[in-house]
Amino acid sequence: MAKLLRFKCGRCGYCCRHLLVDIEGGKGTIFLLPSETKLFPKELIKPLFGTGLKGRSRPRPAQFWSYQLNTNVCPHIKPDNNCAIYAKRPLICRAYPFEGGFGVIILHRECSTIAETIKEGEIVETIVAPEEKQANDILVNYVRQHAGSPLWHFDLKTQKWRIFPADKIRRRIGFG
Repeated sequence: MAKLLRFKCGRCGYCCRHLLVDIEGGKGTIFLLPSETKLFPKELIKPLFGTGLKGRSRPRPAQFWSYQLNTNVCPHIKPDNNCAIYAKRPLICRAYPFEGGFGVIILHRECSTIAETIKEGEIVETIVAPEEKQANDILVNYVRQHAGSPLWHFDLKTQKWRIFPADKIRRRIGFG
């Protein structure tokens, strides 16, 4: 049976304290637009995705178009689970727990609000979360404009660039 989901963040802090995730056999964290990197200490910023190709002996992307944090815990999460930069937090934080678009929306089950509201396998027909949806749509459009070929991912586990299967990211966010 399909249901309506009205999302309201429960402020458990899980998403801010568990940033490291598996990305196609490697590790990565939250997706940051270039303009959002200034919100964090410079030493915590690493590239995330890049496109193009440069270098023969050490192939790597020709340009970066997104960045990530090199830490598992956001430096802005306070002990009471409030965000010190809430009003200007990155789009990925505004969109959470939603990811994807253009027909495919992934709800992160790590989010306690999602886990408590939706049973495993339950179909959500309508999601009422205007702020999260708007932020997610902006991110999806940004990725759509920049995810060229070859697509590279900077793996935090190895601290090296790897070719990322572009078809997988396109399918994951619902276009391709």
